[in-house]
Amino acid sequence: MAPTTITFRTDRGVIAYSAMERPQPDEPGRVANGLLGGDPALVAIVREILAGSLPKSVRVAEPNLDYVFTANRDTVADVAAAMLVAGNGRGRLSDAGWDALDAAMADEIGPDTNSPVIH
Repeated sequence: MAPTTITFRTDRGVIAYSAMERPQPDEPGRVANGLLGGDPALVAIVREILAGSLPKSVRVAEPNLDYVFTANRDTVADVAAAMLVAGNGRGRLSDAGWDALDAAMADEIGPDTNSPVIH
């Protein structure tokens, strides 16, 4: 399987996530077994969201399709959803980001797990 790279573009800047083939637990800048970089303000927002701060969910499609972050907030779908939050509804998530969210929908399990829930 090829490494995943997700980008999110806004008028404020660009943020990118790349999954590492061989994650290093002490790698600086590591999130969800990958590296996050780009506009410092956007990176800070995504890191804060992945650290467990609000929100609990993000609207990914209208009229009412919400992605609920996993308990550990450490999946590729969590990163993609956090990017959507950081963009405050404005910006473009790459196809790889949408693919990660789509895959999470297919894996829906439920509360009290480290699996995402889509409402």
